[in-house]
Amino acid sequence: MNDRYGPPMPDWKARVQKEHSSDLESGETLREATFFQGRGTLAGQLTFGMVEGLGRTMSGKGSVAGQIGRRVAGPAGEAARKGYNTFEGSLAAQLPDDKGVVAVTDRRLLVFGYSQGVFRTRITDPVASIPLQDLHGWFYRPGKLAGVVDLIFSDGSTVGIEIGRANKPDRFAADLGIPSEVD
Repeated sequence: MNDRYGPPMPDWKARVQKEHSSDLESGETLREATFFQGRGTLAGQLTFGMVEGLGRTMSGKGSVAGQIGRRVAGPAGEAARKGYNTFEGSLAAQLPDDKGVVAVTDRRLLVFGYSQGVFRTRITDPVASIPLQDLHGWFYRPGKLAGVVDLIFSDGSTVGIEIGRANKPDRFAADLGIPSEVD
């Protein structure tokens, strides 16, 4: 069934449960999961896409293979990441800069890598496991193209993750009771 954002996105919670139930501890309950991109990734992709599209139009040449999906450096990406404290060795620095799947259980944030091939996607091994007692706060900021969940950790580190509209960030935040920054 299609919705206004195109084909339905995977049920990330079901995928994590199916593909990585062995990564959950005995008796641990998976509350919610979603695909995310590192803060600034979407802004960088949009900027790259606009510049690339203009370049193709002007030169008649094709796209640069492999650029979409990577963090794009430059003013748009950097501006979107300002204000976060992801110092080396911090809890926030454990989250991937480009993309991943975050699962929230009754005990921890479990962050998985994500591999996106041409014909197949795959949730890869966990890259971070952060106990919920180390999550000192989180806030949700809705947006037109992506919602942002800002995370604040016990070591003073902070990071934001972008959840694209197609992955229903409003529902993700509501299901977890993440307060909206505008509340």
